[in-house]
Amino acid sequence: MARKGEKTSEATKKKMSEASKGKKKSEAHKKKMSEARKSKIPWNKDKTGIYSEAVLKKMGESSKRENLSDATLKKMSESSKRENLSDATLKKMSEAMKNRPSHMKGKKHSEESIEKMSKAMRGRKASEATRAKMRKARSKQILPFHDTVPEKMMQIALSLENIEFKKHKSFKIGNSYNQVDIFIEPNICIEIDGIYWHSRPSAVKRDMEIDEELKSQGFQIMRFPVHKSRDFDVNTPIEKIKNILKFLKTKS
Repeated sequence: MARKGEKTSEATKKKMSEASKGKKKSEAHKKKMSEARKSKIPWNKDKTGIYSEAVLKKMGESSKRENLSDATLKKMSESSKRENLSDATLKKMSEAMKNRPSHMKGKKHSEESIEKMSKAMRGRKASEATRAKMRKARSKQILPFHDTVPEKMMQIALSLENIEFKKHKSFKIGNSYNQVDIFIEPNICIEIDGIYWHSRPSAVKRDMEIDEELKSQGFQIMRFPVHKSRDFDVNTPIEKIKNILKFLKTKS
């Protein structure tokens, strides 16, 4: 063992490192180490400007990605892969993200950063399985984020009539998904269409395709056009819905 004041040789350091590998420290030992560290004052505390411009430049250059060897880059990549992390580490990371300072939440990227990310993503093609996952994830997003005034009026009217419904239910249409504004069991799909958007040729074609696909799956489609949000008369649609529900009840 090295005496006080003597430097430990590299061979000794290596031996000590090898000997300590795989050994689990007791809680008492960990606590003792923690207390010992607390009493030590960091060597660079309250020190500024300790590195010269030349040293700082050298440190910056050495840490650049292009100066790292292929073997080092590969090692870094492998070690950072999610599947190589333990459950305890993943849990720790998750907790750290939850407790991060408020100024770090919702951080906005600079234009330069966005452009860099965009360039990095260009030319990459996602696999069919990845695209399917992305489509499924998008289907669970509620779009638009806020219900329109006529939609809210319809929802209130249905609630007053004690008619149970679901908002923004998603249905698979070909390779993609489509959300209907309101769905009523067992098979009624209600769409409240603003004339401004749904009168366009592309929108009319899309609506027809959706209606045909949903009908082939056994659903009934009810579309109610809206010219002006505030002038939407909810009574007529409600009566039609009630009549269809009565018919379905007598049929069953």
